[in-house]
Amino acid sequence: MIRRSRRAFTLIELVVYAALLGMLMTALYFVLTSVLRSFKEEQTATDLQSSAQVAVAQLRMDLGDSHAASIVTNSNPSAVIFPSPRDLNDLFSWDSAGNIFWWSWVCYYQDSSNNLWRKSITITPTSTPPTGPPSVASFVSAPGGRIVASNLTSFVVSTGAACTVQATFSKQALRSGDNALTVSVVVRPRN
Repeated sequence: MIRRSRRAFTLIELVVYAALLGMLMTALYFVLTSVLRSFKEEQTATDLQSSAQVAVAQLRMDLGDSHAASIVTNSNPSAVIFPSPRDLNDLFSWDSAGNIFWWSWVCYYQDSSNNLWRKSITITPTSTPPTGPPSVASFVSAPGGRIVASNLTSFVVSTGAACTVQATFSKQALRSGDNALTVSVVVRPRN
């Protein structure tokens, strides 16, 4: 009697293996796409948080250096204007009597593309806090400046002995709609 050695798969075995491999690959595909989608959503949230932290830190520093009685807010466009004691080298200087010099007007405003801009207009240095700030339109049309944050959907500043800044940042996420982050800070101007 001659025994034949088995060297190949039967057709049924190949079909079963192909079906199992197909199910495994489909499951792997869904797991990987889910992980990728979650990663992108977390990246969107991280980007919003980072943008908000940078913008609020800069605004907090600038407002904290300002003079409370000279801070002006605007609602259309949303803006805050205040004097700054920082010179072109980002340093403070004082007169012989110890009064701080004021070097510029600074404006933070939200444009129609949901960017938060920071622009400044230099003034003749004075040791008394300046009054009568330029209009928001003067800052908007002024050259230079920089975008401090993007994806800004709301920007509100209220004044008093302390300034309250509320900014909402929003960015479209893949699956869960918008990711939104609202930041509120209270700043007490020192000068």
